[in-house]
Amino acid sequence: MDTSGNIAAAVTVESDRHVETVKYGRDSTLFAGFPKTWDKAGYLDDTRGSAVDDLDNIYVVGYSYPYDLLADDYTTFLIKYPPGTYSTGRPSITAKQGTSYTSLGGFSEKLGDGSGGIATYQLSADGTSWYYHDGTKWQKATTKFQVNTAAEVNSRIDKFPQDVGPGRLFIKIFLVSKGEEKVRLSSVTVKYKN
Repeated sequence: MDTSGNIAAAVTVESDRHVETVKYGRDSTLFAGFPKTWDKAGYLDDTRGSAVDDLDNIYVVGYSYPYDLLADDYTTFLIKYPPGTYSTGRPSITAKQGTSYTSLGGFSEKLGDGSGGIATYQLSADGTSWYYHDGTKWQKATTKFQVNTAAEVNSRIDKFPQDVGPGRLFIKIFLVSKGEEKVRLSSVTVKYKN
């Protein structure tokens, strides 16, 4: 299972002994470009396992052996399939330098040309502990799924100094895509008083 709850698996197709890798979305639909087939010419192929990393790349390991030498010449293979044209693992961008603030009053984003998917955000007062607004107050985030959209941050950013305290504002931006859309972020603007 990947970080978005999609399921990937690799199986040996018994009829002609090739390996197929599939990926299904949470809604049970097959992802575009799947199944993917591993078929080494002149060989029988077997899968031994599959895994997904934290950027949603799929790895398949197995072995191949010639049709006529079943006891000899076993060759191990490892295949890596990226999640799509763009990472579905929610890669992030983090501000390196914080901006001192005592109050915050506005937050907006500008997406780049041709952007798809969305950007989501967590804020920090020290660059170490990250926060999201849970609908009631700013809480410590423990996963990359505890985030807010720019509109949500904008409507609640004025409460950040009250809930978290003053400090240096850092922003973490998660780029959220289903694998077909590239997320392009041009700028983020924050209104603050020091």
